[in-house]
Amino acid sequence: MPEEENHMDWHWVRLTETSSTQLEAKRLFEHDPSKHRVVIAERQSSGRGRRGHRWESPQGGLWCTLIIPLQTAPDPFLNLLLGLSVQRGLSQHLPKWPPISLKWPNDLLLREKKWGGILSEVVVTGDSMAVLMGVGLNLQISSEELHSYSGVPPQATTILVEFGHSPSPEEALESILKEFELAIQEDRSPGGRERNQLSTAAILDTIGRRIKWVDSEGTSHFGEAIALTADGALEVEVDSASTSHIVELRSGEIHHLRNADTDTETAEES
Repeated sequence: MPEEENHMDWHWVRLTETSSTQLEAKRLFEHDPSKHRVVIAERQSSGRGRRGHRWESPQGGLWCTLIIPLQTAPDPFLNLLLGLSVQRGLSQHLPKWPPISLKWPNDLLLREKKWGGILSEVVVTGDSMAVLMGVGLNLQISSEELHSYSGVPPQATTILVEFGHSPSPEEALESILKEFELAIQEDRSPGGRERNQLSTAAILDTIGRRIKWVDSEGTSHFGEAIALTADGALEVEVDSASTSHIVELRSGEIHHLRNADTDTETAEES
């Protein structure tokens, strides 16, 4: 088993290289499901993303997974709460402009370009349950290095590219964990969920945008994202021929549209 150290109320597991911090976290949880852990690697050879996408993660980025044991049912809002904490934590090290924003449900944006993401999954072993929260952030990585890897979208960016400097992965992680602890404490206080909901909606670039999503049957839908619910669902106003109605999206991938009046593939922005 990898060596661990206690740091900031978390058991830190540091790795030089691994196939995936998410897979390593799953193995650690199965071995001992009682600990809050953070697994951080300098490099990943097979990082995991949405829809099972895999990629190489070079040195200079933050590649980690948080292991959070659960005593109750998983709270889907936790994913957005971590996104809020990443935004707050990184902003402490950077100028106010350009501002870091979120794209529902799990992307981090700068000038509408993706530079990071969060992947959460619930795991169970015996009577124990935990949520694994993977975080991947492009930090001290040049544009040339980032785009030397296959599968990286041309619009993807890094903190170094956008600001000319970046905190180290460990500096970023310490700030994120501090903000995450504060956000969780706030969430548990009277009225805390509502305050966190408003704070998250304020940096959610998706709100107020025309969006597209595809349902489980492969049908495309369009609407305007108007609000965030207390459990993290995205409220979307959908227009039909005769009326409009509200739907709640709880998972899946959405696309921001450039032109609010054009519901076509060519209008997709991100």
